[in-house]
Amino acid sequence: MTASQLRLTIQFTCLVLINAGLFGVAAIGMSFLPSGLAIPGLACHYFKHGVVDCFMYPLEYYLAGGWESWKYLVMVTVLVAIMSIVFGRLFCGWACPLGFIQDLISYARKYLHIAYLKLAPAINDLLTFRFRYAVLILLVLVVSISSIPFISAEWRRNLDLPLCQVCPGKPLWLLLQGGLQILPPKAALDFSKLSLVMLGIFLAGAFSIRRFWCRFCPMGGLASLFKGVRMVSITKDTQKCTKCGLCARSCPVGVTEVYEQDEGGEVTSSRCVQCFHCIQMCPEEGCLKADFVGQTIYKSRAWWQRASALPEKGLE
Repeated sequence: MTASQLRLTIQFTCLVLINAGLFGVAAIGMSFLPSGLAIPGLACHYFKHGVVDCFMYPLEYYLAGGWESWKYLVMVTVLVAIMSIVFGRLFCGWACPLGFIQDLISYARKYLHIAYLKLAPAINDLLTFRFRYAVLILLVLVVSISSIPFISAEWRRNLDLPLCQVCPGKPLWLLLQGGLQILPPKAALDFSKLSLVMLGIFLAGAFSIRRFWCRFCPMGGLASLFKGVRMVSITKDTQKCTKCGLCARSCPVGVTEVYEQDEGGEVTSSRCVQCFHCIQMCPEEGCLKADFVGQTIYKSRAWWQRASALPEKGLE
């Protein structure tokens, strides 16, 4: 089984586990957190039978509560920070429901022999560095404004959960649950017109550009802040690198640092979703490695030496 096949299996398993309430599993509540447990991935709050939340929901929820809920905000932020340090962005590459949908769309595009679009490095950098943090800062400002006491109730309702109102995940999962009759029709249509437009952009973007949403996802932006201290990393042995460029060409989010860095050692980019596709595609034995606390958990293989060992191109 290739890394791509294993990742797809784990993504599906995580989607089932996130919705484990379908099988009678209770939500993972915590007495000190009214909204329950959150994870650094887009585990949508609007899953009827969800057992965990996306961190963005309690972030909005507690910020809107003002000073009265600051202690809950600190607690959930610390928990998510610990998970981000321990697991890095593995949630993005291996567990995020929206990442799973994007990967399925990429496989469909590959099956139909439709080429994907490649963003120019400058545009990709704009999305993955500046734009996603601008969205995150705007989110915090909007929610903070809604918590001001003299703001009218109407304004407060309009500013409530701003990211959830534009996130494509909300209409996607509500409509899917409605189609499966998990939700009644009225509840399945409880989303804004803007979020429906965003869903259209998400689907079109994911079909045209690999991991389109991941390039500016604010949740990924938050997880990226812990790049310097997270326990999962990608390392490179420059003595074995032949500069073939397969790592850069195969990266679903357009990361080029793995290819460009000539000093060796850790080459993990803040934009990396840690799907390890670059390691799978690298043709040099042990050139690229995924390490957890310094211990190698996955490394590249010299697949070119055996025709039967050629890796599947996965999402390329």
